[in-house]
Amino acid sequence: MAFGFPPRFSENRTFSIPPDELRTVVKSVLQNAGWSYQMPSDDEFVAQTSNSGWSWGEQVSARIFPDGKIQVVSKCHGYRPQIIDFGKNKANVELFFAQVQHAITQGPISASLTEPGSISQTKSPANKVGSIFIGCTLIVFLLGLLMYLLFAVIGLLTGTLVMPGRGDGITLHGNWARIVSGLILVGFTGILLLVFRKSRRK
Repeated sequence: MAFGFPPRFSENRTFSIPPDELRTVVKSVLQNAGWSYQMPSDDEFVAQTSNSGWSWGEQVSARIFPDGKIQVVSKCHGYRPQIIDFGKNKANVELFFAQVQHAITQGPISASLTEPGSISQTKSPANKVGSIFIGCTLIVFLLGLLMYLLFAVIGLLTGTLVMPGRGDGITLHGNWARIVSGLILVGFTGILLLVFRKSRRK
């Protein structure tokens, strides 16, 4: 599971075939996965996945180097902000490389190869139910986080902090309410800054 803003996962692997054949393989893999893609250059591919219960969609970028190395980066790229990917980016990269290896070991590579392979992504009813469940869990988590942030702001301003929990929860008054509210807000701000700096470094 990756955290970030946006969350991402990257990996490099080297294959012992010429770059021209690797380009053909990558095109086939993207078509097999059902990912629409563009080519900013002859050795770069930028694909988009569809949204699911796991995320709002990802951008998968693949770059081929002269030595046969492929660098793949998958990052969340939906129309809504996301800081947790529930392992979806890693799964995209692993699926990509699995299909590359599969296409290479199948035999001679044809430049006109467009038919989906035997390991293309499919969604079973169980996977759809799992995606819906995880999507609902993510929404509940984000709503709970926003609720605690709202209570922290109210506690800092009014001196009364209500923290929901089992039973009656916890209620603080006066200076303690403001101190705990401030710590919650500072902690959340610190996490956002760390995530933002980490994403900028990449």
